[in-house]
Amino acid sequence: MLASTRASMMPRRRRRRVDVDVVAVAVAVAVVICATTAVLGVAVPPAAAASSVDCNKGDLQHAISAASPGGTLLVKGTCVGTFVVDRDLTIRGNPTATLDAQQSGTTVAVNDVHRVHLTSLEITGGWSENGAGGGVSVAGPLFLDHVTVTGNVSTAPGGTLACGGGVRGFAAPLHVTASRITDNAVRTKGSAVVEAGGGGVCSTGHGSLVVRGTTISGNRVAAISSGDQAEAFGGGVMVFDAGLSISSSHVDGNTAAGLGAGGPNSVARGGGVDQESSASTTSITGSTVSGNRVTVSTTSHSALGAAGGVNAYALTLTSSTVAGNQTTATGDTAAVVTGGGVHTISATVSRSKIISNTSRATEGHAQVVGGGIDSEMSLRLSSSTIAGNLSRATGHGNVADGWGGGTYGTDETITSSSITGNVLRSTSDVDSDALGGGVYTSGLHLVRSTVAGNTATAATQGGTTNATGQGGGVVVVTSGGGRSVENSTIANNHVNATASTSAGDAVAAGGGLFATGGQSLSVVATTVAGNSLAATGTTITIHGGGIGHDIPMTLTGDLVSLNATPKAAQGPNCGPGPVGSGGGNVLGVVTGCGFHAKGTDHTGVTNPKLGPLAANGGPTKTMALLAGSPAIDVISRAACHEALDQRGFHRPQGPRCDAGAYERTA
Repeated sequence: MLASTRASMMPRRRRRRVDVDVVAVAVAVAVVICATTAVLGVAVPPAAAASSVDCNKGDLQHAISAASPGGTLLVKGTCVGTFVVDRDLTIRGNPTATLDAQQSGTTVAVNDVHRVHLTSLEITGGWSENGAGGGVSVAGPLFLDHVTVTGNVSTAPGGTLACGGGVRGFAAPLHVTASRITDNAVRTKGSAVVEAGGGGVCSTGHGSLVVRGTTISGNRVAAISSGDQAEAFGGGVMVFDAGLSISSSHVDGNTAAGLGAGGPNSVARGGGVDQESSASTTSITGSTVSGNRVTVSTTSHSALGAAGGVNAYALTLTSSTVAGNQTTATGDTAAVVTGGGVHTISATVSRSKIISNTSRATEGHAQVVGGGIDSEMSLRLSSSTIAGNLSRATGHGNVADGWGGGTYGTDETITSSSITGNVLRSTSDVDSDALGGGVYTSGLHLVRSTVAGNTATAATQGGTTNATGQGGGVVVVTSGGGRSVENSTIANNHVNATASTSAGDAVAAGGGLFATGGQSLSVVATTVAGNSLAATGTTITIHGGGIGHDIPMTLTGDLVSLNATPKAAQGPNCGPGPVGSGGGNVLGVVTGCGFHAKGTDHTGVTNPKLGPLAANGGPTKTMALLAGSPAIDVISRAACHEALDQRGFHRPQGPRCDAGAYERTA
């Protein structure tokens, strides 16, 4: 290429001479390289020969068997049959080719541990009946580049794991680049335990799966048992005892479904992605995981469903979107859903969106945990959005419980993020609990973030049923982890508890924030406004339209006003107490609050002149202080507890600091 490029720039009469000169230079360079490598003792393997086959005229299997090990085979046309690779080899479309097994077996099977590259191919029509990959099954390193794997099936009898409708790798690296893995399926059916995983891709053993610039969509996993438990994992991708990295890719519209009729529990996890190893990590960067589904049901035991989008032990989610995924569980004993969008043991989420995911648990003891994300041990959330997720528990003849319409975690640190518009609903003909419309956590650091427009609704019907709703925005159990809220806005959240009017009790507490657990909670430079409670029942208990708590709390430099309960005596802004003061607070009605004011506090401020929740600068929405607000300049410069407000603007902007999360600049 160098010679022809240079020659095209020369006058025609000199072209031949330049070609000769370049060839001579190339030969000389080659001699120098060979001599140098000889001196250094580096062996230079001879270049493997390339061969070619036109499947309209020749036999691909014969060409594979005749190819030089480590060489390249150029393929043209449509190749019908099943093909076995028994050497290191690159198979490349010339320019493209189709390999079609026509349901006669695995389309491409690699014997033993060989390094195989598949490039510019379509692999289709594969059918495996022994649980191996329907399209591609390998035991060594596999590299797919610009490959379409579609319309392949893996199946197995009950008691055997069927894995990898499109591709299955064993104990070796598997790299998928700029490819499409679509409309493949894994199916198992029997009267014993049935297991199925990896509708698109399955990687097992101590290898790793790396996916770049690839679409994995429309793949399906179905496990059906007529007499025992059913287990379905990873509608799009399943990884077991291996690391997983996905970047610049789409995992969309995949499903994992389990239907059991016996055994201890039926399980389905990871409609889009399922990673099953406590020793490995999952990294998703610059990608979209959307429209995937998990469904699980059983007629005689518990149904456990997790993660319509992503299930992983340790997850790092960066600059990605997990949206519109759904997890549904139905079980006559119990139905449990953990994570409508994401379920992990620990997660770090940054610059990402987890939005519009759905969790539904029905029948038996119905439980929903983390409508957007359930991170059992820890969640580190920064510069991200958890919004519009829906969790619904519907119990028949048993209790319905819901925790965390947006997030659930044992220890959550949320920074510069928005938790908005999430909905948690629990309905039962026995008792019903809805705890944390936006966030439920056992430890919390909420910093420069907004929790707004979330709802927690608990409803019961019949008998002496009880309904409890707490924390429309946040429930924090201060038994471990962080215990602070700083420079944040908690606004327009709502709790509704509706119990049977014949003999039921209704409890509603903490329209914006509810704190419990035994240890104290600190709230600093935060705005809590526009939150509310409602309750219906024979006996009604209401505490704290803005902040409800049964543990000690300290408010410092906060603005807590415009929150509501049905009756003023029920603590519209906070309650039942006690509430300590660090000074510089602006509070509305403090009836029922148990607030111990200091001289620098202002109470009874029913019109703080707050603007609506809006984009006022910075990464999250805030409520601006309007001109003449009594929250302006109420804190001395020396007592100003935060150097910046929620938006990142410096405090103070005048001679003194303002109360709440917003520092007025003019």
